[in-house]
Amino acid sequence: MKKLKIVLVGSNAVGKTSLANRYTRNLFSNRYINTIGCDFYIKNIDFRGEEYKLILHDIGGQLEFREFRKKYMDSADMVMVVFALNDLESQDVGDFVADVLTMPSKATWAIVGNKLDLVEKDKVNLTKINEFIEKYKVPLYFTSAKDNTNVQEVFLDLVNRCVDSQP
Repeated sequence: MKKLKIVLVGSNAVGKTSLANRYTRNLFSNRYINTIGCDFYIKNIDFRGEEYKLILHDIGGQLEFREFRKKYMDSADMVMVVFALNDLESQDVGDFVADVLTMPSKATWAIVGNKLDLVEKDKVNLTKINEFIEKYKVPLYFTSAKDNTNVQEVFLDLVNRCVDSQP
């Protein structure tokens, strides 16, 4: 069985844990519990006829975890930079993107706008995010962990892009 490491990064309360729980356990809770350090989730999938063990690392968003976060990211196959669509401040993902760009490994990555259920998509101001999308040609996904919108799709697309990029 092949193993792939996915690291979820982003500010506090953007829904990283909710995305991980929804994807690996099909669970959602409205209760917010701050992630301290790193939580791990595992999901086994069959992809293109091969078994993969996806190991998700949900990293706390506190600034004091930056060096800690970078250590987890260094060996990642994939990185998901998450922000909340209903929180303009969380769109300031520059530090997270900088960490992705300085990783020794070339991870497949994406930017994910979560909490789609709380906004009208066409009314969300994505000025900050669009700068990163255009500059780095990175995909942007819109998800809702609460109602399971695009959660499976974003993880599977990341896996697809990651597997395609491997020699």
